[in-house]
Amino acid sequence: MPNILLIGGSGLLGSEFKDILESENISFDSPSSKEFDITNTDSIKSYLFGKSYDFVINCSGYNKVDEAERSEAEKDRCFELNSFGPERLAKFLAKNMPFSVLIQFSSDYVFDGESLAGYDEFSPKSPICVYAKSKALGEDLVLSGFERSVVIRTSWLFGRYGDNFASKIVRGAAEGRQLLVVDDQFGKPTYAQDIAKSVLDNLEFFAENSGVFHLANESEMSWYEFARLCVEFSGLDVNLVTGVKSSEYKVEAKRPMNSVLVNTKLPKLRSGVEAIKEYISGLN
Repeated sequence: MPNILLIGGSGLLGSEFKDILESENISFDSPSSKEFDITNTDSIKSYLFGKSYDFVINCSGYNKVDEAERSEAEKDRCFELNSFGPERLAKFLAKNMPFSVLIQFSSDYVFDGESLAGYDEFSPKSPICVYAKSKALGEDLVLSGFERSVVIRTSWLFGRYGDNFASKIVRGAAEGRQLLVVDDQFGKPTYAQDIAKSVLDNLEFFAENSGVFHLANESEMSWYEFARLCVEFSGLDVNLVTGVKSSEYKVEAKRPMNSVLVNTKLPKLRSGVEAIKEYISGLN
């Protein structure tokens, strides 16, 4: 039975890992951000001193895509959490826990979105906003800092914990609000629970195989189609959802127009439509 360190265990993705680990009685520690501050080298050393883990799963990170564009302070925070913090962790493990495996999560946003065919694990990165650049740099720093690193890119995460696109859409529709959603950006909505299950099912594989992997539920759609499915499965009025072009929807950060992730290395996840339906049924 593996011994696991789960970082960021209170977030959308980390909470799903926690649920599965607890239900399967797998040994793990999940310190709070005060106990384990990935942006602070002394905090990393202090917490990990004298400990040993087979796998370190880092679910922490900065995901305020637009706020990262608004100020230098937010930009710095973004890079600390997504780039330099993971690098510190990777280098510490390389020196002190060389037989452990680091699992780091990244994003479809590392691509510019100009490819109509989507992106596999070998596609060149071309980030177009601050958040995306921090994720792309984080990948490079982790992989160069510790040879037993696994980078998992995923996309459009939704889940049972914390606020996310799907929960906001359902709440808005339940309140009878008109919802304007872009219909010309495409990707793969991904259920956080499915990611956690897949990663834990493949730990033995990751112990022997490092590098970059893609994991996303297997349904391509626009944000508009994603929103309509959420509202439809909730039994609410789909006419509350209106599609708009990206040029009409003003945001701070530039988004990739087509960030579909193509998984060529790992067992594929189920249909995104099926996953959305299950998630919504749980809300109801």
